[in-house]
Amino acid sequence: MERYRGIVARLEKLELTVRGDIVVEKATAALVDGSKLHLRQIRRGDKVIAYSYYWLSQSGETIEGWDNAPHHPEVETHPHHRHVGGEVRPLEDPSLEAFLEHVKEVLLGEPGSTKQPAEEQQKPRRTGTTRHTGHAYT
Repeated sequence: MERYRGIVARLEKLELTVRGDIVVEKATAALVDGSKLHLRQIRRGDKVIAYSYYWLSQSGETIEGWDNAPHHPEVETHPHHRHVGGEVRPLEDPSLEAFLEHVKEVLLGEPGSTKQPAEEQQKPRRTGTTRHTGHAYT
């Protein structure tokens, strides 16, 4: 998290659970703008077998979430996908590092960021992607 000190205000929760050869890692971090990250990875050895990385607004709305729950087979990168503004989109790089770098870029307003004002996040857009209202960060 040292690399993300500029955006992380505090680490609120960090859990590590070991069940045989399975390790479950969970973290919640408060960001400098009052939003939060909910991060979960399930590993077998060095391999991440399941994950959900969610960025939530101060009011608890999903800003963006990445996960590999297999409930969107229509997405070309299935099971990896992103939840953005109520839509489900393909996810090319499902790593935690890529997610944190993306949040950092968006939060700091760096080029290539995709964060939208809250009112724009709620408007449906016709992009050919799947509409989705739930999230899988717990």
